[in-house]
Amino acid sequence: MGLTVLTLPRLGETMEEARVTDWLVAPGQTYARGDVLLEVETDKTVVEVPALASGVMRAHLVGPGDIVEIGQVIAEVESDTVAALLPKEGLTELPAIPTVVDVPKKPPTAAASAGPNLRASPRARRMAQGSKLDLQSVAGTGPRGRVTGADVETARQVKPRIAGMACDRQAAGAEAGTVLLLHGLFSTRSAFVGLSARLARAGVQVLAPDLPGHGDSPDASGLAQIEGGLADLIDATAPTGDLYLVGHSMGAILATRLACRFGDRVKRLVLLAPAGLGPRMNQLFLDILCNAETPAALRRGMSILGAGPISDAALGLELAMLRKHRASQLALARELSTGGVQQIDIADELDAIATPVRALFGTADAVLDWQDSARLPVRAAIHLRAGAGHLPHLGAEAIVEEMLFG
Repeated sequence: MGLTVLTLPRLGETMEEARVTDWLVAPGQTYARGDVLLEVETDKTVVEVPALASGVMRAHLVGPGDIVEIGQVIAEVESDTVAALLPKEGLTELPAIPTVVDVPKKPPTAAASAGPNLRASPRARRMAQGSKLDLQSVAGTGPRGRVTGADVETARQVKPRIAGMACDRQAAGAEAGTVLLLHGLFSTRSAFVGLSARLARAGVQVLAPDLPGHGDSPDASGLAQIEGGLADLIDATAPTGDLYLVGHSMGAILATRLACRFGDRVKRLVLLAPAGLGPRMNQLFLDILCNAETPAALRRGMSILGAGPISDAALGLELAMLRKHRASQLALARELSTGGVQQIDIADELDAIATPVRALFGTADAVLDWQDSARLPVRAAIHLRAGAGHLPHLGAEAIVEEMLFG
C-alpha cells in the first residue's frame, strides 16, 4: 500500500461545498471499496461519501462542522491504488514478525449507556465509550438532533492543546494507565494514528502529541524544552497512575529521559529504531529533509525511510509542514547529529533505570544501524523486523502492543 490523500467529490450537480457532519471510518481502521467513509451536509440534504478503493484510514484532515469545497483534501489514507501506479521493482514487501505467544489483552471499558432510539453517529458512540460518557446527556447538533463526534468532544471537554502542544487524547480513564507516543524528527502525531486507535481499545488513556517544532504545535528551542513540555503534559493529563512510554528515533531519546524523570511510575519503555545508541546517523537523510524545497527532492529523502510509495498530494502536505517548522527542525537535527556523528548517547541513562525496556529495529534501516542494539542494557528485550526500514512499527501495531503489555 502507498500513502495518498482523499478529496471531497462532487455529490450533486449544484454542490460546490459541504459541511462535514461525521466520520464513519476512524483513523487506523481498514475499509473496503464502497464503504461509507463519512457523511456531509449539502444545501439540500445529508449524503454519504463512499470509498472508491479499499485502504486504511490514516488521518482525518477535516472534522465535523468544517466547510469543505469540492476537490479539497479531507483525509490521508493508505491505498493499493498508489502502489499500482509505481514500478514493481521499486517496491519491497516487508515480512511480518510471527506472533509466538498469546498476549492477554486488557479488558475493554464498559460501553457508554445509549438507548436504542438515541440518534448518534458510530464515531460519537466510539468516543463516548472510550470516555465512559453517557450519550443520553449529550446535546446533539447534527441533523434531526443526531449526536456527532464533535458533540461528544465538546461534552468531555478535551482541549485541543495540552501543555502548549497539539495532542490527540483518547481517554479511557488514566486509572488504567497512560500510553505516551512520541514521534521522531520531521514527523507528526499522525504517524501513530493506527497504534493510538488500537491501544485505546485496550482500555488505557493514549496521548499522541505533535512535539514542539512539528505539526500543529509551536516551534521548539531544543530537546530540553520539548522534554519539559512533555513532563507538563503528563502532569496535566496523568498526574498519577502507570505510564507506558513509546518513542521513535528522536522520540526514543525523549522517552528515555522521561523514564528517568518519572521513575517507578513508568512500567514499560518501548523504543522504536531509537537514536542515541550508536556513533552514526545518515547525514544525507537529515540534509534532504532539512533543505528540500521541491516534492522531487523530498521524495528522495522519504525513500530513505523505507516507508513505501507516497502520492504527490501527500508529499505536498508533508513538504508544507516541513517548511512551517524548518528552523526548529534544523536546530534539532544539529543537536542530534553533526557531520553524520550522533551527539547524544542514552546508553548510560538506560542502564540507570529499572524500567523494563523493549526495542524494535528494522534490519534494513538506512537512517540508523540496527546493530546499535548491542548497546542496550543486557536486560532489554530486542526485537528485529527483517527487511523493515527506519519505521519498523509501520504495519506492526499488534507487535508494539505486545511489547507494551505482554
